[in-house]
Amino acid sequence: MTTVNIAIVGLGQRGLQHLNALWQLDEARIVALCDPYPDNLVESKLQRFVDGFSIEGVRTYSAFADLLAAGGFDALYFAIPPSLHQGELLQAANTGIHLFVEKPVSLYLDEALEMDRAIREAGIIATVGPYPPP
Repeated sequence: MTTVNIAIVGLGQRGLQHLNALWQLDEARIVALCDPYPDNLVESKLQRFVDGFSIEGVRTYSAFADLLAAGGFDALYFAIPPSLHQGELLQAANTGIHLFVEKPVSLYLDEALEMDRAIREAGIIATVGPYPPP
């Protein structure tokens, strides 16, 4: 069995739903979490939404640049509102990191096309989709 090391960016409602679903998979290992609000990274809060969650072995970041620089993951789950994107998807694609992006990927066609170009040029796996079912 192959294990994929995953980092999640954005731990609001959607990010917590993804974290909960991924935490249950033997094939997924959550290695990093990133959210600009430190309270969203507190173990006791995360445990209220994710049964059996432990912060042990999971790095936390409040800045995406720090997460990306640290590396150590195969894929990034982006669960941040499209209105708050600040080029993170392009940065990740340009470094060859595989992506899952919560929909919608962008509010602007030109921005979505730029993301598509970067993904194709990087040759990475990328998908856009909704949060997991309850």
